[in-house]
Amino acid sequence: MNNLKEKLEHLGVIVSLFSQPNINIVKINAHKLCNLTSKTVLPISFQDVINSGVLETFPLLLLRYDQPQLQEDLAWTLTNIFSGKIDQIISVIKIGVVPPLIELLVSHNEHVRKQAAWAIANIAHEDNEFIQTTLKDSGLEDQLLKLLQVQNSISSDSSQDQSLMKRSTNELINQVYLLAKVVCHMNLKKETLIAIAQVFINYLSSLDDAPFDVQLYSDSLNGLSIIIKDKLILSSLNFDSIIKALSKFISFPYYNISKIALKLLGHIIFCDEKHQYDVYSVDILSNTLIVLKRLQRQSNSKVVKEIYKGYSDKQIDHKNRNELLSKACILVSNISAGKSEQTSACVDSGCIEQIIHLLSGSELDINEMHLIEDGQNQIQKVIKNQNKYPTKIQLCQDWVKEAIYAVSNCLMDSRSVIIKVVKFGIIPELFRWMNLNIIDVISAIQSSLYNILFAKIGDDNNNNINLETAQVIGDNMEEENLGKRIDFEIEECGGSEEIDAQMFRTGDDQKYEVVRSTKNSMMFLLNAYKHWTNGFQWLRGWH
Repeated sequence: MNNLKEKLEHLGVIVSLFSQPNINIVKINAHKLCNLTSKTVLPISFQDVINSGVLETFPLLLLRYDQPQLQEDLAWTLTNIFSGKIDQIISVIKIGVVPPLIELLVSHNEHVRKQAAWAIANIAHEDNEFIQTTLKDSGLEDQLLKLLQVQNSISSDSSQDQSLMKRSTNELINQVYLLAKVVCHMNLKKETLIAIAQVFINYLSSLDDAPFDVQLYSDSLNGLSIIIKDKLILSSLNFDSIIKALSKFISFPYYNISKIALKLLGHIIFCDEKHQYDVYSVDILSNTLIVLKRLQRQSNSKVVKEIYKGYSDKQIDHKNRNELLSKACILVSNISAGKSEQTSACVDSGCIEQIIHLLSGSELDINEMHLIEDGQNQIQKVIKNQNKYPTKIQLCQDWVKEAIYAVSNCLMDSRSVIIKVVKFGIIPELFRWMNLNIIDVISAIQSSLYNILFAKIGDDNNNNINLETAQVIGDNMEEENLGKRIDFEIEECGGSEEIDAQMFRTGDDQKYEVVRSTKNSMMFLLNAYKHWTNGFQWLRGWH
């Protein structure tokens, strides 16, 4: 068949034989049509198949439960055509093929179930009102619930024999592909969402038995992330089996998987107290540290592009680095906001030290400013304020805010924890970001400085200080040296006068409102600080 006319004549023969009363002839030609639409380079177009009228026979033939091979070939053909243009897809749906396809999702034949799921998945992701309404009106949700209740009972039963579990795992893979599409576009009942979430959990828990598939990992993680935004659903699920898998995904060398795993764990730990202690047992913090170190800036190299796979555009690389850092800092922040043991774990893991290290190199060079939204306007503002063309610009990216929140949580802990964080070099960074007009950031910085001053002059319980009787930090040599370090670093950054100027005399009504409630106590601490350091004069020459 070298010309289009011959190919269309061949299609015509296949079509004519679909009307034969002999079902075996129909089966043979259904298989030919399936092969014809499955080729990498199609000998005829999908539109030619649609125009032939052969698809109008599909609704009844799909219901021939005594012919599973025929059902599979027909569903496969529809899977192929549903990968075409949206107008083609809609014209085929109008023939009435969706209701029988949905019925086949619970077929007794696993190959038929698989192919029906693939066909439905190819249209479920379409953001089209007609398609989504058709899927809903055809009973997709009810069929899914029947299927998933059976699947979840098998997947969670470790006593099942190996052959059954292997088939269950294979089917689980097909369902994940379908359900990831459905979750993103359909408004489903709570019962259905819980069942779907359990499928994702079962799949993510069985990765040792499943083939390596980055797209399915990403789909299942994203689907689960969407579902558990509802706190009632989240509280109904058991995440014990996947916490370890999610921890491994944190440092996975694919950007999207790493990002969603960080987001999921941050959300689960924040909302579900019973998992807050998992940070000690499943290497969550150590894997987060791997991510933070990977994203360390090195001579303006695009670290996401070099380490995480799947991205090449410079602007996308920069955006993704920002997103990964944000998600990593949010996870650390959610953990450090818990009990004292969790806060100490964040500090001892190295995550807080690395976050502070990242903050110290967070200025963007002029080439990077062109990669961010509104970058050119930011450059012009700096030129106007400094009357020169800058080489680097301090810009509060999203991850910087999250980083400050994470560190601030640790500076609300005991004196011993605060001492460790000060040693990491946080004081200059707090001063550096003090001039921002972002309410929550200013509030976090204020609280951090407040607690550092308490660590030096006060006690772990933040009791009121009497200037005549207060004990300055320095009961031992380590504390005495740290006290000097606090004094020296605050002086180097402008001292208490700089805190006063930036936080209390700025003239910015919004910023003033943030700090007004604790201004008196903060100023009291500053006065106490000045009293004990005697105006910093004794620090001259100390290094």
